[in-house]
Amino acid sequence: MRKFLTICVLAITSQLFSQNNIIDSLKQKIDQTKGTEKALAINLLAKTYLDKGDSEEGFEFAKNALTYSEKIKFVYGEVLAMNTMGCYYRNTNNGEQALTILSQALEKSKEIDSLKIQSNTLCSIGSVYIRLSQYDKALQYFEQAYPLAEKSKDDRLIGKSLNFIGQVYFFKGDYSKSLDNFLKAMVSFETASDRRLIAQNAASIANVYLVTNQNSSAKKYLEKALEINCELGNKNGMATNYSYLADIYWNEKKYSEAQVYYNKALQLCEELGDKYFLSTLNNNIGENYYKLGRYTKAEEFFTRAKLLSDEINDQEGIIYASMNLGKTSAELHDYNKATLLISSSLRKAKEFSLLRPMKGAYEMLSKIYTYKNDFERAFKNYKLFTQIKDSILNIDIANQLSELQVKYDTEKKDQQIKLQEVTLKNKSLILQYSLAGGSLALVALVLIIILYRKKNQAYKQLVYQNLSALNKQHILYEVDLIDDNGNENSNTENHNYPILDEHHKQPIIECLNQLIENKVYLESELTINKLAERCDTNRTYLSIVINEEYHTNFNTFINKLRIEEAKGILSVSSNGNIPLKELYQRLGFTSYSTFHEAFKKHIGVTPAYYQNTVKKLLKVSNFNSIQV
Repeated sequence: MRKFLTICVLAITSQLFSQNNIIDSLKQKIDQTKGTEKALAINLLAKTYLDKGDSEEGFEFAKNALTYSEKIKFVYGEVLAMNTMGCYYRNTNNGEQALTILSQALEKSKEIDSLKIQSNTLCSIGSVYIRLSQYDKALQYFEQAYPLAEKSKDDRLIGKSLNFIGQVYFFKGDYSKSLDNFLKAMVSFETASDRRLIAQNAASIANVYLVTNQNSSAKKYLEKALEINCELGNKNGMATNYSYLADIYWNEKKYSEAQVYYNKALQLCEELGDKYFLSTLNNNIGENYYKLGRYTKAEEFFTRAKLLSDEINDQEGIIYASMNLGKTSAELHDYNKATLLISSSLRKAKEFSLLRPMKGAYEMLSKIYTYKNDFERAFKNYKLFTQIKDSILNIDIANQLSELQVKYDTEKKDQQIKLQEVTLKNKSLILQYSLAGGSLALVALVLIIILYRKKNQAYKQLVYQNLSALNKQHILYEVDLIDDNGNENSNTENHNYPILDEHHKQPIIECLNQLIENKVYLESELTINKLAERCDTNRTYLSIVINEEYHTNFNTFINKLRIEEAKGILSVSSNGNIPLKELYQRLGFTSYSTFHEAFKKHIGVTPAYYQNTVKKLLKVSNFNSIQV
């Protein structure tokens, strides 16, 4: 099974310099200056070496920058140096040291009250968690970084935050959100005219198109990225682009052409010494040889990938390499070895909730058990394979991606139009259109006011309806239940779960109802496994009960219960001024953004709007009697 590589846009400083001859000029500046100017020059030299792929040299200059900045008590210089050192540790797969020094950098950044440096440091910490496959943790840091970047009005920094958020969604398999963030990042990078970041982000976009089998779109962005990277002499970027081009030929089943580009990428990658990249590349080269039927050669590269992944503790890499070694063993008719290797990778994939390798593992186990004439196990694994396959991508994803691309192109054209309008301001033509433009603007303003009032009235009606429901005691713990006529909710998804008889189902329902009555859903660390343990069952049976009884999945089920609790709290007059930043924690949500999104999804308005409207409505006499 193939492992996909994602581009990490480094987030350290937003200064713009050309890499051409920059090293010599910076060294001269270091010799000729002193104080803060010298500290900044050393820091920039360290970053330049890191960007060019000379990690060791970059690390040495970063240490020098830190020592010199500490000597002259220049905190800004210290934070920059620590960021560079943290990224070095990240790139060399020393996650623990990276997090230690970047956490220190984050604390120091608060001393200088710089939005840019705080946002950069948060992005650097998040990028380490990406390498550690802790994607939810990474997203928390990026979501803190993005608003700081927006406040700083730094287009490069805004783009970097969006790119990182896109990476997290890519790894989580949400390609629509991933592409949406990458395209927004591209607008920021193009506004900043930063060609290096444009190239990196173009490769990120190409990767989304690549995994969704839209090869022509992927090629377009890769060619753009490769052209820029060749001009800049960026070996790391070139290696990545060659690897992706090889992946495209692989998707097109042109395995010999793919191997040509893999060899180019491998040569550059070995010069750079990036073990994470090498592990991914060796895995994909092994997959290419596997497709060519050269199983012994494939096993050689899969083994290299496994050793590299073990060395850098890359759990995802270990999963893919083990699975590929297993399927190669199956082709070499060593079915017992194959079963052990694939079962091992399946356990790890479940641990990290990685759907793609889980799908591949079930498919391979189905084939192996078929070879061994164990048809019962073969059918069981094939059924699990089919269920996961159906949940990974839906048939609308390609259309969503195309719509996002159109949206990006439209926004880009709008920006070009705005630039043209700025140019025309000092020309006589602008006078001819000012009156007409003013009239149109006035009409538009009137329409906006009318639409706003209608929208505001609709929102108030939503709040009114929710308050009325509370007053009539209709707020129960049912979520998307069957309607009065016995018909299932039309929004219910049809999952292919195994049948669970009433004898086993009833105790689970009773336990679940009791736990809901005790408000177990307010626990912030609640998971389906923990809830299943309390009901003395497993997560599969609990999922079946939630699906059949409440017609929804676990996460939606818990979130709706929490939102109903929020409605109850906000609808009491004494809670009218409760801070929402405090409320989401009481409800068990891990972040305010998650609470905000869930509330708007289930209620139809934002929590802030609901709270403010309730305060106004409770002043009206016929709402004073509401009790929850």
